[in-house]
Amino acid sequence: MRSLAVLALMIVALTTVGRTQSLPDKIRGYKVENISLKVSHTIPETDKYSDDFDLYIQLSKPKLSTLGLLAASIDVGADMVSTKQNGTVDMLTFQDVRVNGVAIEVDDYIATMPVKKGVRSTLPKPVTARINLAGAAKTALKELTDSRSQWSITGTAFIFGKFKKLGFSFRRVIPVKIDILVKNPLL
Repeated sequence: MRSLAVLALMIVALTTVGRTQSLPDKIRGYKVENISLKVSHTIPETDKYSDDFDLYIQLSKPKLSTLGLLAASIDVGADMVSTKQNGTVDMLTFQDVRVNGVAIEVDDYIATMPVKKGVRSTLPKPVTARINLAGAAKTALKELTDSRSQWSITGTAFIFGKFKKLGFSFRRVIPVKIDILVKNPLL
């Protein structure tokens, strides 16, 4: 009985350690900086920014770019407004992105984009995500059996860039937790 209790405590401890894993101090030479941000379908008007958020991110409606037997590609654009500082976005990377629980691949986005405090900045080109054959089959089956008007998108995006503070430029990476609902692009 005692060994069962010890085993249960070890499992709980390991589960807690697994959940509390944090990011390293640096990723690709950029220092990790956590900020308050809001990912949504709209960005407030320029005079309605909340002091609660350093960065607003608005995703565009996903567009199906290619649909084939082996894969499907979806393009998504984004706008950003920084409420605290100026800088330049160097690239975006993505980790563990899922649509309705199905894993998808999102291409690294390598494009420079200036970000000015209080000014809306738009990605020069959309981000491309691909669902492979196995994922496409799961998604197609789910879509046929249980078509949803909205899709759940989860994962993490990393914004790499150089941001200015007090006249100095710093290389930072900002992790963005994604957990949103978007309109089904197939409807």
